[in-house]
Amino acid sequence: MSTPMHLVDLPPEVLSLIVNDMDRDTLLALCLTGKRILHEIARRYLRQNVMVLFDACRKPKPNLFSFDDGRLSAIRSLSLVVHGYIELDSKLCSLVFMKMVNLNDVRVVGGPGVLVRWIVESTGASLTTVELEGCDAEPQDFVGMAPVCIRRLVISRCHSNIRFILGPLTVEELEMYGPGSSFRA
Repeated sequence: MSTPMHLVDLPPEVLSLIVNDMDRDTLLALCLTGKRILHEIARRYLRQNVMVLFDACRKPKPNLFSFDDGRLSAIRSLSLVVHGYIELDSKLCSLVFMKMVNLNDVRVVGGPGVLVRWIVESTGASLTTVELEGCDAEPQDFVGMAPVCIRRLVISRCHSNIRFILGPLTVEELEMYGPGSSFRA
């Protein structure tokens, strides 16, 4: 038996995805039939769009490392928010990211350059958009990185060393924002 779900319970992003993904007849049927179908549709989108919070004191929530292969491959959009310093196992992270074979959009807030590298290298085949905000990096984070092509890269308020990602990365659309200056190519 499914838990009742009301439209007001859904995040606005999920509602937008549902409305934009449906044709008029399907949307009308959805509005008439009720909660069970809405719950099934919302569950699919919530599985595809995952936000993970990393905190120096706690485990990531939700814990990506506990997802099964099916759940990891269903993720289309990933937002990682890092608070403070974190230490991650490179092999474990790479294995998890490599299973995200359908990942299109990634947003990293406050992450280290090495985390950005693992994500881009591991998911490069399906990746179209990378957004980096407030990320820190060292030049050596991107040394020896495999070449990857993506459609769009947005860099906002990141440490100047994040520019070293542009060596191995081919980008169609680049947006850079920072204090006192902005650049768009």
